[in-house]
Amino acid sequence: MTSADIKMEGDFTVADALRSSSLNSFGSFSERSGSSAQSQATINLRGAGSRRTLVLLNGRRFPGSPTLGGASANLNAIPMAAVERIDIMTEGASSIYGSDAMAGVVNVILKDNYEGLSFNIGAGHRDQDEGTTSSEFSVVGGISNDKGNITFAYDYQKREGISDAARDYTKAKIGDLDGDGDIEAYTADTVGWSYYGATVLSP
Repeated sequence: MTSADIKMEGDFTVADALRSSSLNSFGSFSERSGSSAQSQATINLRGAGSRRTLVLLNGRRFPGSPTLGGASANLNAIPMAAVERIDIMTEGASSIYGSDAMAGVVNVILKDNYEGLSFNIGAGHRDQDEGTTSSEFSVVGGISNDKGNITFAYDYQKREGISDAARDYTKAKIGDLDGDGDIEAYTADTVGWSYYGATVLSP
């Protein structure tokens, strides 16, 4: 996948680009609130688990995230603005790289010998929400000559979460749902009510 392909797809991060790939047919872990992994995102080829999909950065092994126990790479640590292309080898490569490449290898290639300065600014919103729900800003610059080159990238991304209460089909409800004329908490008259936390039982 080239950077142009990724941009055309409207992918926000490296994880988004890989998640939308048909090779990622079994899904991967994505960022979510309420999880100990929080902002982490992984790639899981062939459904074998992220520990069996090796991630390389410019052909070199990308270190595992400490938050994930060092076993899986956090794709969100790779700045999207600096990505030139992403190569995916779906055949197992455990004979070359070890058991963490049994499901395949993902090689993220960064921009090299880049000259100039480029900026990217973006914003978006969801149809069911008010205002801006996502924003991004990135800058990539580089200098190159016969003695070497320097390339730098800064990538900022922000996405608003969606709470259960923000959607009619997921928010908690109470009413005479069983049609007996009474409304009782924690019975068939409530949907999405929890016994835990700050509730009627434990205010």
